[in-house]
Amino acid sequence: MMRWVVFLLVGLTMPLLRAQTTVTKRYTTEDGLIANDIRVLLMDTNGVLWIGSRAGLSVRQQGRIVIDEEAIQRRFTNITSLVEDEDQGIWIGSYGQGILYRGKKETLLFNESCGLTATRINSLFVSSSKLYIGTSQGISIIDITTKKVVPFSTQNTLTTPSPVSSFYQIGSTVFATTINHGVFRIEEGKLHPVSEQKEVVASLFDKERQTLFLGLKFEVEIHQLHSQISSVKSKVKGTRFFQQVEDQVYWVGADILNEGGGIYAWDGQRIEKRNEQYDIKNAELYSLAYDAKRKFLYVGSKKQGLFQVDLDSPLRFDPRFGPVETIALKGDSIYVFGTRGLCIVRQNTIVRTLDKSTFKAYQLQHKQSFIGVTTRENNFFEIEHRIPAEQIQFYKAVVHQNSIWVSTNIGFFQLNIKGTIEKYWGIHTYQFDFFQNQLLETDPYGGVRLYKNTAAFQYDYLDREDGAFVPRDIVDMAEMKGRMYLAGALDGLYVFENNRFRSLYQEGIFAENRLKFLEKGKDNQLFVATDFGDIYCLDVSDSQPKVLYKIEQETLLGHGITFLHHVKNQLIVGTNKGITVVDPKGVFLFNKEQGLDNYNVKSSAVVNDQLVLGTDAGLYTLDLQYFKPKKTAYNLVISSIKVNETKLDLTQGEITTTKELELPYNQNSIFVDFVLLGAKYPDKLRFQYRVKPTEKWLDLEQPSLALSYLNTGEYPIEIRVLDYNSGAVQIKTLLKVTIEPPFLL
Repeated sequence: MMRWVVFLLVGLTMPLLRAQTTVTKRYTTEDGLIANDIRVLLMDTNGVLWIGSRAGLSVRQQGRIVIDEEAIQRRFTNITSLVEDEDQGIWIGSYGQGILYRGKKETLLFNESCGLTATRINSLFVSSSKLYIGTSQGISIIDITTKKVVPFSTQNTLTTPSPVSSFYQIGSTVFATTINHGVFRIEEGKLHPVSEQKEVVASLFDKERQTLFLGLKFEVEIHQLHSQISSVKSKVKGTRFFQQVEDQVYWVGADILNEGGGIYAWDGQRIEKRNEQYDIKNAELYSLAYDAKRKFLYVGSKKQGLFQVDLDSPLRFDPRFGPVETIALKGDSIYVFGTRGLCIVRQNTIVRTLDKSTFKAYQLQHKQSFIGVTTRENNFFEIEHRIPAEQIQFYKAVVHQNSIWVSTNIGFFQLNIKGTIEKYWGIHTYQFDFFQNQLLETDPYGGVRLYKNTAAFQYDYLDREDGAFVPRDIVDMAEMKGRMYLAGALDGLYVFENNRFRSLYQEGIFAENRLKFLEKGKDNQLFVATDFGDIYCLDVSDSQPKVLYKIEQETLLGHGITFLHHVKNQLIVGTNKGITVVDPKGVFLFNKEQGLDNYNVKSSAVVNDQLVLGTDAGLYTLDLQYFKPKKTAYNLVISSIKVNETKLDLTQGEITTTKELELPYNQNSIFVDFVLLGAKYPDKLRFQYRVKPTEKWLDLEQPSLALSYLNTGEYPIEIRVLDYNSGAVQIKTLLKVTIEPPFLL
């Protein structure tokens, strides 16, 4: 009998408080699951997720969850185990109904009449050409090649029938764990005792690290077989399932006596609980599956359905701030203004908070010199000084000369980079910036002030009444090449130079009058976003700007631009559909499917390839390096073909492999449904088709194609795939159809 090395009792390593969470999505019966108790999961080699519950079987493919019709027809429920063999056959274990085999060309049911020890299946395990079956009363084995139950000796060391809970393999040897009698080696059709550990519920052997994981009822044991390091024993209770995930091992457990439960990971050094990081507020978890291609970790729960954790997501969400109104960046510090007042964040840590009452108190101390001065009669946008602290709104924040300048509905503040308020002015403005180190502040009703000395409150005022070119309704500003450009909501683009304003709209230089955003590009380029969603790139190298090119609204895949940034030859655009990234090599879309749940962006900024978004839900951070064109291997699969309303049997013949179909002249109406396997986010796919290389691409609303009354000839039908997650465009052959000419006597 094997002797285990001395155990080292270690405490569970708990993560520090994580403000930013990984993107996790939850699916329930409302999304197509047959039930919300997910007992077992399997990710097969074709990218299909099999989902087993007490109520039956569901599958998730191409982003859709559907109930498995075969299992429904056979009333096959209480799913407890799922495995795939080398021929891509799926074996489905039930606690009470035996095993359902789903092969490419046949479906079989195995029970006691076929030779199984029992029909209460606890676990399944594939090794070479054998299927090992753990039942409530022992072990059975099926030869996968012949689909026959292999005789297994009843002469073993089990004094009483014992539930077999799991299997693992070391080298060519398969081991079985049991609930009552410990661990056994399966050899020559017999069981040989290895260990006396009782109540072993789950197991896994990590070949890379030569490490064995055993989940007992009240603890987890980790045995590093060829290491001098003592094995680890941790008081994590209720383990249900282990899963290899890249270079880590994960496991889940169900709550036992209000202790344990949740999702855990072992990185070779320590155990870490991941519930908070993955935003899974659930201590009753039963199953795991990992999609290595898409980097999705799936977690099945007892009552709350299926969780999908994107381990490769570029997005993080930080809810600590509540609604965010405006943000500013200085070095590695983010200044977040919103419901909590000001929060200064550095390396994901809030280093200082200034609540709204502090701003209100400072206003009360310094407002007196502005009362009766900054009035409408004096051409100011007036302030309601009685606004209480809790109703303070932050409009815009700008970093200039080591100060943070922020406009609010109670006035204008200057803060140092440590977050201390240093100055206050009783000015009410939505839009301001600095031009040649002088504050330029606009009145929404018309008029601009250029402050020669902000401390002394000395300024030049340009009134709308003094000239038609003095701007009004300004929504954005940008300084370039010694000029200040201002975007008018209704009056177009203005430019301020040589101490005067010009209207490029009135001069006929730039014809768009309803503008939303300005953004500096490379060299002398200025991007101008319109209210209608078009974006122009202007050359502003001289006083007569020229349009270099225009990006049509349709390219943005959404309407109503909410922010605009230019980073490394890419345009980052917010719309009502999410974030569109326009790259010279492709177009990307990032939205709710990838975890961005809030499009109500109040403020945005870019720092170190990170896009920071302030929304009314909190702060999002998006890694812009994600938006690089990626090569993706797609598999275009025909799911059904109808010819003249007659459905073809795709299991017969070689249509799906050769993708060739020859038809007589009078069978010339074809209806084809297809699926594209391999995409991480199926909703990001758009399809076009053409029946001949000389024809134009036509859009498809759905992955289906209807071609009626084709003439005699050859039709090499192609599908063009536009993937807005990877930025890739690929052309795939769907079907080569040949319509034979009529036979003439």
